[in-house]
Amino acid sequence: MTDRITAHHQSVLSQLARAIDEPLETFFGDPPEGDVGELFTLVQLWLAIEDKQARRRVLKVAQVESERAGCREGVPCVELGST
Repeated sequence: MTDRITAHHQSVLSQLARAIDEPLETFFGDPPEGDVGELFTLVQLWLAIEDKQARRRVLKVAQVESERAGCREGVPCVELGST
C-alpha cells in the first residue's frame, strides 16, 4: 500500500495516528499485534475502497455490529451521517 499512498491518505493516517497516540510509522509495514493491528488492517482496507457507496455499506455493517455489541461503555454509538 505504501507505494500507492496519496497525500490525502497520508493526512488521514497522520490524524488517526495522533488520535490513537501511535506514531505514523505504525501504519507502514507489517501490522502490529492487538487492537492497533486490527485498526491498521481496517484502515488499509478502507483506503483501498474508493467508491463512496461501498464505503457507506462498510460503515453500515460496522454500525450494525456496534449496535449488536451494545456500543461498549465509554465508546458512544454513532449514527451514520452524524460524523
